[in-house]
Amino acid sequence: MVVNRAGIDIIEPKTGRVSYIGIRQGLGDVNAEDLGAVSVGRDGELFVSTNNGILQYRVPNSVSQQPKPVIESVQLFLSDIPLTRNLFRYDENNLTFYYTGLYYTDPERVFYQYKLEGLDSNWVNTTDRFKNFPRLQPGNYVFRVRASLNRNFDYAGEASFAFRIRKPFYREYWFIALSGLLLSGIIYAIIRNREAAVKRMERLKQEKIEQQFAVLRTQVNPHFLFNSFNTLISTIEEDPKGAVGYAEQLSDFFRQIIQYRDHDTIPLLDEVNLMNIYHQLQQRRFGEPLRLDIRINATQMNQYRIPPLTLQLLVENAIKHNVVTKEQPLTITLEIVQDEELQLSNNINPRMSKQPGAGMGLQNIISRYNLLSRKKVRIEQRPDTFTVSLPLLKA
Repeated sequence: MVVNRAGIDIIEPKTGRVSYIGIRQGLGDVNAEDLGAVSVGRDGELFVSTNNGILQYRVPNSVSQQPKPVIESVQLFLSDIPLTRNLFRYDENNLTFYYTGLYYTDPERVFYQYKLEGLDSNWVNTTDRFKNFPRLQPGNYVFRVRASLNRNFDYAGEASFAFRIRKPFYREYWFIALSGLLLSGIIYAIIRNREAAVKRMERLKQEKIEQQFAVLRTQVNPHFLFNSFNTLISTIEEDPKGAVGYAEQLSDFFRQIIQYRDHDTIPLLDEVNLMNIYHQLQQRRFGEPLRLDIRINATQMNQYRIPPLTLQLLVENAIKHNVVTKEQPLTITLEIVQDEELQLSNNINPRMSKQPGAGMGLQNIISRYNLLSRKKVRIEQRPDTFTVSLPLLKA
């Protein structure tokens, strides 16, 4: 115990903590110059002479006059929240803590230390009774505050407030994991789709090549060549001048086949011209019973396109599968129906024996239109009529 003019300092030897008793605690002026005026009683009480008399003070077993720190309130963006709330969203990150040290004798003498674990590594001294923390990052925090009268905080009481600011959902581990899986799935799907597209393009190219060969096989077949040359030979013997015209038509026909075979589509007018040449060549063989009725004008023909050799294939198909005689003439009709379809039809005079390669020409036409249009080729067979309807392709 140390007595001085300002009062009495009580030192606890075990802890080194110092408690002060002075005027604010009710102690009057102490006559510290008269050392003999301080004595200890039989029961350990302290007697000190003052200007106003003798002071008797009984020292308790544990002397403590440190203020008790209390967190009075917490504000979120300057609005009070319950002290029981300790979980916040990522955007609820501006917190203010109001605290005090309970020391009713002289509150202004209280000093404070605070730190925010998770943000501050050291204690910060202050006399303020509030602290604001703006723009806190997601994480776990503990706000700690302690109070003291003599700036010695070694044994000071402490108050704390633990809380957590959650991460935004897009920074949570589960979201990152799901996003990673989703991204991997998207990348995998893109790669698979790309591979499928490449394979499809390769398949289409292969189909196109195969169809081109099929066109050539269908158009320039041995039977047609054999019949054409036989017709030419017989015409030379019977009509030499007519044979020259026939040879020119035959040459023109093959020239146009070579010219058009590498095109996906050609003008309908060009295809009709090719069909006319083919009809004229075949008419040398069959004569007037082979009839071609074209019900489309040139203006209409210039509005549309068609895969090359399509109509020639259909005319050849009609001749191949039907009898053509004076008694049973074959009439082939070409017309546009409702501005949607190009129809080629013929009456049916069935042959007794089926010709080889039946159906190959039609299948080739269907395959080519599948690549060029969403609409399908329609084939209709009635008792007396066979009709093929082709989707019109705008020029």
